[in-house]
Amino acid sequence: MARLLQQGDPSSLVQWGKLEHLYSVQDGYIINALIAREAALMGIPEDQLDRPFISFSPGERTRLLLAALFLRKNRFLLIDEPTNHLDMQGRDIVADYLSRKQGFLLVSHDRSFLDRSVDHILALQKNSIRLEQGNYSSYRRNKQMQDDFERQQNKKLTQDIRRLTASSREKAAWSNKLEATEIGGHTYDRKL
Repeated sequence: MARLLQQGDPSSLVQWGKLEHLYSVQDGYIINALIAREAALMGIPEDQLDRPFISFSPGERTRLLLAALFLRKNRFLLIDEPTNHLDMQGRDIVADYLSRKQGFLLVSHDRSFLDRSVDHILALQKNSIRLEQGNYSSYRRNKQMQDDFERQQNKKLTQDIRRLTASSREKAAWSNKLEATEIGGHTYDRKL
């Protein structure tokens, strides 16, 4: 932008205007304040942001990288196992941070972390996708109730099938016996 301004010709100024608009729309003028805000939410004070990235601990780097993801507008993030390299304090910070955010999918094996971080669960099942409001614990409770209900229904259907099968066999045996009695009870004249 500075080079285009120095050139000063009309074409350069038009190009500068386009770049300046893009820079403004992408928060170029306030990016440092946004970075400082997100870093602070991740427990890293603004005065530490001048340090080289490599000088941060692995957990701090993970938190900074995660905060950087949320700087970009109009993105829907897929966050996979963000608790790797985090101690308990770091997990708490990230859980609190994510609980305030929207627009992301979170994959984690840490159930208590999920409970603290999300307000919906998207479960991929064999033949369907299930979206449920609530945290992981409420999803597990509801899933357990649904599974129990389905097991009871299956048990009831199995019992009904057994009962109907037994009844069918009983009626078939009775019918066969009755037919044998009727045929055996009549004499046939073979001379006809």
